[in-house]
Amino acid sequence: MGDSVSRRRYISSDMSADAEIAELTEHGLLPVLLYTWAIPHMDDWGRMTGDARQFKLLVCPALDVSVREVEEALQQITNVGLWMRYEVEGKKYIAIPKSKWFKYQSYINKGKRDDDRQSAFPRPLTDAEWQQTPQNTAEHRNEDVEIGENAEEERGAPQIAASPSPSPSPSPSPSPSPSKDNNDDDNTFGRVMDFYQRNIGSMAPIQYEYVEDWLKTFDADVLMFAIRRAVDQGVPKWAYVNQTLVAWQKCGAKTLEDCEAQVVQFERNKEGGNAKHKGNLEFGRDQKESEFAFLDQQNRTGTR
Repeated sequence: MGDSVSRRRYISSDMSADAEIAELTEHGLLPVLLYTWAIPHMDDWGRMTGDARQFKLLVCPALDVSVREVEEALQQITNVGLWMRYEVEGKKYIAIPKSKWFKYQSYINKGKRDDDRQSAFPRPLTDAEWQQTPQNTAEHRNEDVEIGENAEEERGAPQIAASPSPSPSPSPSPSPSPSKDNNDDDNTFGRVMDFYQRNIGSMAPIQYEYVEDWLKTFDADVLMFAIRRAVDQGVPKWAYVNQTLVAWQKCGAKTLEDCEAQVVQFERNKEGGNAKHKGNLEFGRDQKESEFAFLDQQNRTGTR
């Protein structure tokens, strides 16, 4: 009943002996789990969202882990070279290098592999460019080993208190921590997504951006009211939810009460057969869509 289409992906037994996955296990089970669970959610070119919050809602919504833990795991997967994480216009994405992705997803048509115009995600680095990124060079790997060994030695060595410096120094700044506003934003977004998934189904990753944008205009209660409206009207699709929000915005609605008043007014005119509005319903052939035209007519004529 959801908007997204389920996908089948191949996962080979070769993964059990993969050196990069073996290295990944040193960070615990979570990054390994997220890596394998992410594969079915990737598009035909091995790409998906790289935003930790969106990733969690898409791949592991029921897993009892925080967004911060997911963020750390995604970066650990990147550091061992299993996938690349890149940013385009301020948005994060993930992609498995083509040589790795198509090695196992061999059923994907060869002509389609180089023609990624249908991908909803921007193109990442090429395999050759990816090999030259810092986390994949031999020098970086060796540095990691040396740093790790030095850290172990330092932990085992006796600690000597440093002599106080005669020159004054500024007080260290406190470590940054997530602000209350950020936590509130996460909770609000999560409430809307949870309500949508429980009432309609899964949502395509690219649609998460619409939810985030609408939350800059309306409260979460308004978005959930639009979702409920879509279900009540028998059109449980994001397109209906989005168009409903557009119509409310055009009519100048700002609060949940405003939106409820718009719906009440629409129902009254529909039941009363108000000829002025009835004759202007652009989508009159489909009663489920007529609400949009009615609200648009209100906006254009100034009637309420």
